[in-house]
Amino acid sequence: MDGPGNIIIRNTCSGNTTSWDIVAGNALGPIVGASTNAGAVIGNTYTGSLGSADPNANFTF
Repeated sequence: MDGPGNIIIRNTCSGNTTSWDIVAGNALGPIVGASTNAGAVIGNTYTGSLGSADPNANFTF
């Protein structure tokens, strides 16, 4: 966002040199750096966490 007065929620950035470039004057949910799982996942469950319980979080991975 290169201008003020925007709201940024529930976005995902991946594969970028710079994921976020947001000037002052904007409202945004938390930005969380999501990590990858350490091993294979087999079955129907995974107990990992994306690092936020905020439903409006923005994720970078």
